Amino acid sequence: MNSHNATATDNIMLNSSGQLSVSRTALEELFQRNQFRPADTFQRPQGAQAAVEQKGPSRLAFTAKETAELLGVSDATVYRLLKRGLLRCSLALRTKLISKKEIERFLESSSSI
Repeated sequence: MNSHNATATDNIMLNSSGQLSVSRTALEELFQRNQFRPADTFQRPQGAQAAVEQKGPSRLAFTAKETAELLGVSDATVYRLLKRGLLRCSLALRTKLISKKEIERFLESSSSI
């Protein structure tokens, strides 16, 4: 095959031991085609203040789903933390709201120094 006509699939190989090999150009082409930016995938906020400020300083509380996004965990993990009493929520509404200060307190108390 001509190198001019090579596509991303031509540069992706699976060897006999099950190891996947992808060339940089093939990977870039796949990311570009799918409009996927790898830098956005694995970034997590550093520290309590950064996590809370990411959603905006005007917010006083977050839903369980938003809290999960801020902490970089699943919704189920947030509900588990609530059930275990490690994270507290407001009981005033049907929706569980977790205050910004409570998220900061949780992060401070659970971080190892």
